[in-house]
Amino acid sequence: MKDCYEAFPSGEHPVMLRVEVEVLWAFPFIHLLHVDHAGDHLTVTFTTHDVKLRGKSLAILFQEIARQRIAALRVGESSDGVVIEAIEVKEGGEP
Repeated sequence: MKDCYEAFPSGEHPVMLRVEVEVLWAFPFIHLLHVDHAGDHLTVTFTTHDVKLRGKSLAILFQEIARQRIAALRVGESSDGVVIEAIEVKEGGEP
């Protein structure tokens, strides 16, 4: 089973974030606006879409996404305790 996220080594940066849900999404980091973390929710906002995560220990992802070091996200668990229980992709501005 794959970890719930893929990170690049320090000093290397992927050019996009791949989100694996029912449909495979690819979001170029050049369009990243901001990342918000509150409790068990994390929102990654791009110019056209919001990627909403629900899970545990998402603070680790918050820091790594802000540094643009995460290459992929999927539902599951990782060895460092991050758990992604759900991923939702919405067009920007949708509630």
